[in-house]
Amino acid sequence: MKRTGVIAALAALVLAMPATAAAMPEREQAAAKPKPFVNVMPLGDSLTWGYQIKNGKAVVIDGYRKDLWVRLRKVGMNVNFVGSCPRPKWDKWKCNGKGTMGDNNHEGHSGYRIDQLSANVPAWVNKYKPQIVLLMAGTNDIAQRYDLKNAPARMSKLIDKIRAARPTAHIFVATIPQYRDPANKARVKAYNDGVVKVVRSKGKLVHLVPQHIVGTERKDFSDHVHPSDCGYAKLSFVWYNTLERDLAPNKWPTGYWPWSNTGVCG
Repeated sequence: MKRTGVIAALAALVLAMPATAAAMPEREQAAAKPKPFVNVMPLGDSLTWGYQIKNGKAVVIDGYRKDLWVRLRKVGMNVNFVGSCPRPKWDKWKCNGKGTMGDNNHEGHSGYRIDQLSANVPAWVNKYKPQIVLLMAGTNDIAQRYDLKNAPARMSKLIDKIRAARPTAHIFVATIPQYRDPANKARVKAYNDGVVKVVRSKGKLVHLVPQHIVGTERKDFSDHVHPSDCGYAKLSFVWYNTLERDLAPNKWPTGYWPWSNTGVCG
């Protein structure tokens, strides 16, 4: 997708972030107090967990989370990812593993549908107290053909549970990326259209994240649904760009542009 197309999609869619230390005079840097942590909860399924196929093998590394963490740190957000994962073994929570980043906590549960996340989210949110929630779910509802007509309504209830537990949290709700399988494209579109309507009804602390612009190219995938390194880089950028637009308008640099056909997308 061309840069202009991505920008248009993001533009279609209120914490002010401080200036980065790099932009401050040296004496001001010395006098500046340490910034408080901003608790961010990545919440969803295997696309949040970081599952992909590499060299014919299933692996779980960092997904979009490491790249996003680095981006946010660079612009001065003292981000602290929170959540009950990773867990020490593969069990009903389906989120074991270590990853390669120091701040590896999240709530990405492989195979979980919206209702399964919703059943547990009050406990997770009450325990970890996120100030920002990055919510992307629904891929497994489509994969399992689970009551698709009511999937957006389930997402609405999930959002309401987060709001009830953390009334001041900013909730960034993503549409889901495209499936590689053309047979599912209509289902993905119907679900995403429903998510857009839900988010628009939730007030100023609930934000729409257009992750459906990811998955339009073969190189975005490692299998029929899970992203490749390139796909995860695109997910990270869309999160980052939307956070910038809604929390710190025009204050953060673009950084690596995954649609440039360079780096992991080269």
